[in-house]
This record gives sequence, structure tokens and C-alpha cells, in this order.
Amino acid sequence: MEYYFFPVDDPKNKLDAYMRLAQYWSSRHDARRIFESRFTLAWWGLLVLAIHYVRLPEFFERISIWNYVGLSVLCVMGLLICFVKFWLHPLWVRNVSDKGKALAAAREAAQILGAPDILQCGETAKSFSRDWFMRFQIFTTLLLLIVLCIAARLSR
Repeated sequence: MEYYFFPVDDPKNKLDAYMRLAQYWSSRHDARRIFESRFTLAWWGLLVLAIHYVRLPEFFERISIWNYVGLSVLCVMGLLICFVKFWLHPLWVRNVSDKGKALAAAREAAQILGAPDILQCGETAKSFSRDWFMRFQIFTTLLLLIVLCIAARLSR
């Protein structure tokens, strides 16, 4: 997708254009965060339902506890890696991109107003692992998956 910016000579129109751009990218970021939160809550709801209704097949009752733990760790790590790689990380990349574009447009508008250092705070997280919202989702999902494995073993 390419963006074409037409030169605007009037500072008021230029300021207005930058503010609209900042609002547009900020609203995309906010809408994606809302959708992400709703999807993650639905995913956690499914995990809680699975914890409540889990019943192991007879095959799992015959294997030793250590084999069950090993199989559970593999399943939990596989699900968690898929959740992070195919859901959380792509969303984080798009969120950082949209937030960066919104901040860049707002900084340009601030420079037109003559206050360039007004937006120094509120920077985005520099890495995926430092974003508190991503950490919270990963750790909560991991906890629910572990509880699911324990509940499955105890549901004889």
C-alpha cells in the first residue's frame, strides 16, 4: 500500500492533515487492541471450559506420570508457541507500526505548532518481550494450559 502526500502550503491545513493522520492511525491501533482483547478473552474462556469438562481417554490413564508430564509439556509448548507466533506477534507488529505512524504524524503537527518536544513520553515498547500486555497474555495462557493438563490428569 502506498501513501501519497500532497504538498500543502497553508500551515493550518497542514496541521489539520497531520492531526487527521494521527487520529486515523491511533484509531486503527485502538480498534485492533479491542479486537485482540476480545479474542484473547474468548480463547481463555475456551480453555476454562476445557478445564471444567476435560476427561482423559483410557489410554492416558495407563501411561506413567512422567510420560504424561512429558507429553503435556510438549502439547502446552506447542500450543503456546502457535498462539504467540500466529496471533500475538503479528498483532504486536501491526500495533507498533500504527502507533509509530500516529506518533510521527502528531510530532509533525507539534512541530508546526512550534512545540516539538511535547510528545517525548508515550514511546512504544521496543521489543515484543517488553510489552506488558503481551507478557500478560502469554503468562495467563500458559497458566491456563498448565491447569488444563493438571485437571485432565486428576479427572479419573
